[in-house]
Amino acid sequence: MRKLKIISAVVGWGAIGSIAFGVAANLAVADEFTWTGADPGNNSWFSEDNWTKTTNFNANIFPINPDNAFVNDPLAPAIDTNAADALAAGQIEISAHLLNLGVGAAGAAVSGSMASDGVAIDLIQFRAGVASGTSAGATGTLATTNADLDTLLLTHVGLTTSTAVNASATGTVSIDGNLLGTAQSIIGAAGENASATGSGTVTIAGSASVGSTVVGQASDGSTAIGSLTVEGGDLTIAESGQLRVGSSFDAGSTATGVVDVQNGAIIGPPGTDTGSSQFAGSIRVGTASNIAGSGGTANGTVTADALNAVGGLVAASALHVGTASGDGTSATGSFIAPGTDGTNILVGQTFTVPQDAVAVGAVFGASGADQATATGALTLGGTVLAVPDGLNNGSFHYRANVGLLSGSGTADGTASLGGLGDYRTVRVGVADANAEAGNANGVLNIGAGGLFGEGGFFSSLQIGTTFGAAGADGSVIITGGDLTQFSGISGVRVGASIANSSSAAPLGLGKGALTVIEGSIDLTTLPESGIQNVGALFVGFADGTNGQSTSAMGEFSLLNTAPGHNMKVGFFAVGRGDAFPDAGSSANAQGTALVTNTDVSARALSIGTSSAFFDTSANVTGAATFENSIVNVENPGGFASVQIGSRSVGATSASGTLNLRDSQMTVQDNLLVASDPFSQGGVTGLLNLERSHLDIGGDMTLGDGTTLHFGIEGLLRGESYGAIDVAGVAALAGMAEIEFASGFDFAAALNMDIDLIIAETFSLTDAFTNEVFDTFFDAVGFVGLADGFVAKAFVVDGIDSDIFRVRLTRAPEPGALGLILAGLIGLGFAKRRRAA
Repeated sequence: MRKLKIISAVVGWGAIGSIAFGVAANLAVADEFTWTGADPGNNSWFSEDNWTKTTNFNANIFPINPDNAFVNDPLAPAIDTNAADALAAGQIEISAHLLNLGVGAAGAAVSGSMASDGVAIDLIQFRAGVASGTSAGATGTLATTNADLDTLLLTHVGLTTSTAVNASATGTVSIDGNLLGTAQSIIGAAGENASATGSGTVTIAGSASVGSTVVGQASDGSTAIGSLTVEGGDLTIAESGQLRVGSSFDAGSTATGVVDVQNGAIIGPPGTDTGSSQFAGSIRVGTASNIAGSGGTANGTVTADALNAVGGLVAASALHVGTASGDGTSATGSFIAPGTDGTNILVGQTFTVPQDAVAVGAVFGASGADQATATGALTLGGTVLAVPDGLNNGSFHYRANVGLLSGSGTADGTASLGGLGDYRTVRVGVADANAEAGNANGVLNIGAGGLFGEGGFFSSLQIGTTFGAAGADGSVIITGGDLTQFSGISGVRVGASIANSSSAAPLGLGKGALTVIEGSIDLTTLPESGIQNVGALFVGFADGTNGQSTSAMGEFSLLNTAPGHNMKVGFFAVGRGDAFPDAGSSANAQGTALVTNTDVSARALSIGTSSAFFDTSANVTGAATFENSIVNVENPGGFASVQIGSRSVGATSASGTLNLRDSQMTVQDNLLVASDPFSQGGVTGLLNLERSHLDIGGDMTLGDGTTLHFGIEGLLRGESYGAIDVAGVAALAGMAEIEFASGFDFAAALNMDIDLIIAETFSLTDAFTNEVFDTFFDAVGFVGLADGFVAKAFVVDGIDSDIFRVRLTRAPEPGALGLILAGLIGLGFAKRRRAA
């Protein structure tokens, strides 16, 4: 396979930025040659008659290294040379220090053209179609057949920095071979003049190895189009090299860059030594920014088989795809290199903290008056990792972002990666505190490499989270990998709206979804430290303060088809709203969670809970379902282990649902349902057990808004029907609903004891009002009873325990039915009465 080596390349550049375009000093005393094409019928590079020599330092009769060669006469014939010409001249290659094909600095437009058949070209610097100064325009063309192009320092194709009106530069390079050794390449770049146009096209039949490559870059209101196509091999970026594709700087500038590696990978840039200050390089695709004014458009596209490196490592200071910075900017970036399985890709800034090392679809710094848009798409088969601590001496904490809005506008980011890890913060669909208007949308798909954080005290994952007036919508799907190491005080937030101190304006809606398929979760790598939020998982979390209104919606799914996976979290909250004591503050939250075939451990479980003070409000709903799972809720912190529907003193409502299906749950401490300590109402809780067992080590307290549902399919306690054991006191209120499944064998169950709740004792006192009751539930209802059977629910006062029991009997004959109903109200329906 042919190889094209480029040390540095730039394709389609509209804003020159910090790239230097000046010609390097000659390495030795050089002649200068200007092409005239004066030799009739012979357009060979190797014909003395075709060159005008402007100095006489050497005895060369045509350009060789270290000479400079200028081909700038639009009326002169093109250079057309071949291997026979070289053989006749006693040469093996075309060589020079500098070759200019259509390069103008002043005056009328210039052009230059060159073709080489079977003769390699060896240069220090090469420029085709470059206009600067007051040049009206420049056109340069190079085509090789069966030959390589080797340029040591720079390759500039289609570049204009001219101040002339309507200045343009067009460069076209076609290499039937390899591109070798270019330290800097710029393809299609324009700047300086609002009407300038730069267009560069490079097509390589072989492979390329480059240092810094810029493709399609525009500034100062110009337009730039750059295209780099590598057809027969890899595109290799050398150590500390950059790849910029589609970059716009300044108002009114438009840049388009395309890099297409058709039959190979993008290689590098390789990592620097630990502790080295050497620049680690970067990859930026579709970036628009403003130095002054408003506007600017950038479009960048990169496709390759893979992003790989020798030794399986790519190190870059940044990986940015589709980023817009400043008012009115618009950026679109796409980087698709799917075949990267098993490769680690290191990305992390080395000089500034904190750093958004990875940004896919991000808007920075745009004001509300002139919004920005950014769209980014990144596909890599490998695992993207933060640069190890050794490289930056442990003092840098990187962030990875997919769909980030900081300012006003719309940010859309989509990333599909084999894995992502070691970043302090990962943000997917996040609007930060500076997000004034618009929406942040992010989608992150992760494979077997998993998603894992830095693991420190501040490591967090934010999905569909807003801290500002803009909305946020984020989704993370992990398939075949694990979610780990996000154990900081903010933990994992899925659908959150978090108030800030910048204003009292309402916040946008935070909407998030997290799905883990065939994987495990571990967020408990840090000590508990007495902080409830360490290793927390919040699903639908609204936090209002400063008079702000917050709203959030979250969905969480951990879907395993068979046991053998684990979920370890700290505080697990599904639907939570907090409003702090500032008049007008509010929090509205919805959360849902589904966990299947998993061993779950948590410090606390909160479902549909609100905490609000006077003059604030919080309205929340939460629902959590565990199927074929083992759940253990331990509570070293001393507060209630499990709360299902709970509210505090503020004007709030709360609703929580816990479904256990084919599962076992152990609660170390207390369980509360429909907790309403101030008797304000608006609180409901549903506890549903189907073929499941709930074991409570402390007390169980059911409030008036409770619905306790038991599914009964057979007579095996905790297996074919739901059952609860309470080591302490069970305070019963609300409604108990007992549902017999279709196909239940009523005849076999006649006069059998179905013990639904066994407790040390049943409380005769309302846990919240201290009122005394002479019976327990407000109501007991039966569903699915077959004709001819009667169900009775009652309490057995035992020596060591009390039992809430159901027993089936035959229905009485029709003649006796009236007498029974008159004297035994409550066989199927027990009503709680308050004591006189």
